Amino acid sequence: MLFGQDNLLAFIRFELNSNIEEEILFCQSLLTKTTGEEIFKSFNSFIKENKVDWSKCEVLTTDGTRAML
Repeated sequence: MLFGQDNLLAFIRFELNSNIEEEILFCQSLLTKTTGEEIFKSFNSFIKENKVDWSKCEVLTTDGTRAML
């Protein structure tokens, strides 16, 4: 039986020279389930590995699947 591979794609928006820029922050495979907890673990792992200060994160949004997250 074949299963699809779930990926977490995170974008970042930031101000640069008075313009709002948007870029891909990362794309990671979700190796387990796609629950809110697993998605957070994946995102948190990226934040820790790259020594990003959580206090710099102001807003976290999804594509509208609130029931999932």
